[in-house]
Amino acid sequence: MDKKLATKHLNVNGRIINFSTSVAGQMFPAYSLYAGFKGAVEQFTRQLAKELGWK
Repeated sequence: MDKKLATKHLNVNGRIINFSTSVAGQMFPAYSLYAGFKGAVEQFTRQLAKELGWK
């Protein structure tokens, strides 16, 4: 699915908010998978904001 299709459902000045955790930036034992997924969500959000945000 094209990510630009999602922008049709946003209001003017709308926001997409992702909740994450501080675990993504920490080094806790036995949290590698959890931190990896949270890190991916945070990076995806940053990249999508650059691609779809106002210039």
